[in-house]
Amino acid sequence: MSVNLMIKFPDRLLNGVLEVEATIVATGIKATFVVTRHARDLSEKQLKQAVEHMQALKLHPREETQNRYLLRRANDCIVN
Repeated sequence: MSVNLMIKFPDRLLNGVLEVEATIVATGIKATFVVTRHARDLSEKQLKQAVEHMQALKLHPREETQNRYLLRRANDCIVN
């Protein structure tokens, strides 16, 4: 059995905390893993704050309003 996975790594490593998101493409099921190998000196509270801060940083460039507008305009130029 073969499973197609999409793995995302954020472009930032915050205080030694790395969050990894895996998605099974066929079903859309997602799993998130927090890697704390280099964050051994952080408390549980600090780890939680680091993960919450990373959530605020997650925004794919194509989701930004200006880029969505430019993509729509480019698509309109190609279609028309």
